[in-house]
Amino acid sequence: MPSIPSVTLSLSVVDSSDPEFLFPERRIKLDRENNVITLGRASKASSKGFVAGLDNAWFDSPVISRMHARFFTSMDTKVRRRLRLTA
Repeated sequence: MPSIPSVTLSLSVVDSSDPEFLFPERRIKLDRENNVITLGRASKASSKGFVAGLDNAWFDSPVISRMHARFFTSMDTKVRRRLRLTA
């Protein structure tokens, strides 16, 4: 069975000793069907669906907007990029 092309987005905290981060390292798989992930502020109300977790990019931080950034991938190109974002 052929493997399904995918990309793993790794998000990690520069200073992992900060207790503010519940999930200091996250790995999010993107593929043809799920090729976009939104990075943004989590909600205190879980009913809104913006709950921080290991498999998403929602953060408990008052300094980022709800829909702060979007990461997307195309499986049609063979370009590998490494981004380092700091706040």
